[in-house]
Amino acid sequence: MLLSNRLSYILGYIRRCWLLLILIAFIFFIPGAAPFKADSFYGIANPYMFTLARWEMENILNRWNRNLSPTQAENYAGKPDYIDIVKNYFEISGKRQQLQDTLERTFTDNGTGGNPEKYAVETELAALNRESARLKGTVEAIIEAQVTVELKKENINFYLFSPGVNFFFPPVDIELSALPSVLVISPRQRIELKDSVLLKAPLPAETMAALENRLEKLDYSALVDSIGGVATYPAMVADPASLDFTVSAAAHEWVHHYLFFRPLGRHYSDNQALRTINETSADIIGNEIADKILELYGIHRTEQRARKPRDGEGFNFNREMRQIRVTVDEYLREGKVEEAEQYMEEQRRFLLDNGYYIRKLNQAYFAFHGSYGGSPASSSPVAGDLKQLRERYASLGDFVRAVSSITSYEQLKKLAN
Repeated sequence: MLLSNRLSYILGYIRRCWLLLILIAFIFFIPGAAPFKADSFYGIANPYMFTLARWEMENILNRWNRNLSPTQAENYAGKPDYIDIVKNYFEISGKRQQLQDTLERTFTDNGTGGNPEKYAVETELAALNRESARLKGTVEAIIEAQVTVELKKENINFYLFSPGVNFFFPPVDIELSALPSVLVISPRQRIELKDSVLLKAPLPAETMAALENRLEKLDYSALVDSIGGVATYPAMVADPASLDFTVSAAAHEWVHHYLFFRPLGRHYSDNQALRTINETSADIIGNEIADKILELYGIHRTEQRARKPRDGEGFNFNREMRQIRVTVDEYLREGKVEEAEQYMEEQRRFLLDNGYYIRKLNQAYFAFHGSYGGSPASSSPVAGDLKQLRERYASLGDFVRAVSSITSYEQLKKLAN
C-alpha cells in the first residue's frame, strides 16, 4: 500500500508538471479576444499573424508519437548507430535546401508539364521530403537526449524532489519544422525593440514591404525577418538547417524554458537590457552544451574558433557591422534620424557589394539582432559582462545558477566585477 501510494504520488507529480507546461503555453501564447485598431501595430499585422495556440495543439503531444522513448534515446544517444541516423538526416536536409534553392532561382514558370528539368528537381525533392519526414521524429528524440545528457552532466536543471526520485525538469522537447517569420518595430529616434509578433511564412516580398511601409507611416522602423527558433513548448527549431545550427538552437531554446521558471526569465520583457541578458545567456550556455554534443559528430567548434583569423586584412563582416552600429548610434544620439536612415541604406548596399545580402537595414534590424549581445549588430556591453561572469565559475552549472537569478543590468555588473 505504501509503495502504491508513493507511485501514485510520483505519477501525479509528473502529470502536474506537464499540465503546468501546457497551461503556460496557452496562457502565454493565446492572443486576447479584444479587436485591434486598424491603424495599430497589431491591427496591421493581424491578417498575417501566426497562430501559436493552434501550433501548440498540433505539436505538444508529439513526444508520445515517436519510435524512441526519452529513456531509450538517452541511454543510446552517443552510440554510432544513432549518430549515423542524425548525420543521414542532415545530409538529406542539405540536399533538400539545395534543390529548393534551385527551384526558386532557376525555374520561373508556374507549371511542370512543359519543363522536364523542373519536374525532375521537384520529383527528387519530394522523395527527399518523404525520407526526411520518416526520420524526423527519431532525430528529434536523439538530439533531445543528447542535450539532456549534457545538461545533467553540468547539473543544469531543476531537480524536483518527490519521494526517492529526482525528476529532470523541464524536459528537452523540440520540433523540427518550417518556422514563422517575425515582424519587429523600433522607434525611429532610437534603437529599441518596441514590439514583435510572429507571422505566417513564407510571405511574398511585396507583402513584407507593404507591412513595413504601413508601420513606417506610423513613425516606426519596421522589419519582417526570419528566425532560427522559438521557445514554444516544444521549441520550434528551423528545418531544413545544418546539424551545427540545429543542436545549438535546441540547447538555446531549452535555456529559455529553464529561465522561464527563474527570475531572469520572468523579467525578460522588462527592458532591452534584460532581454539582451536573456538572449546572450542562452547563446553562451547553449553554445557550450552544443560544442560538447557536436564532438560526437566530429565537429570541433572550440578548435575552429581558436584557428579562426581575427580582424585583419580584407573585408570582415563582423567588423564592418559593428562600425555601422556605432555610427548609427551616434547619428541617433544627435537627433539625425534621416541621416542615420540614409547611412544604413548606403551601408546595406556596401555589404551587398561584398557578398552579404541584408534585405533591409534599419533601426528595427539592429533592435532585433542587437538583442543578442554577441552579435555584431549589438552595441551593448552585456556580452562582455557575461563573458567576465562566466570566467568566474569553474562549472557551467554554477554560472547558470548565478545568471538565472539576475533581475537587472546593475545586478549583472556587480556579479561580474
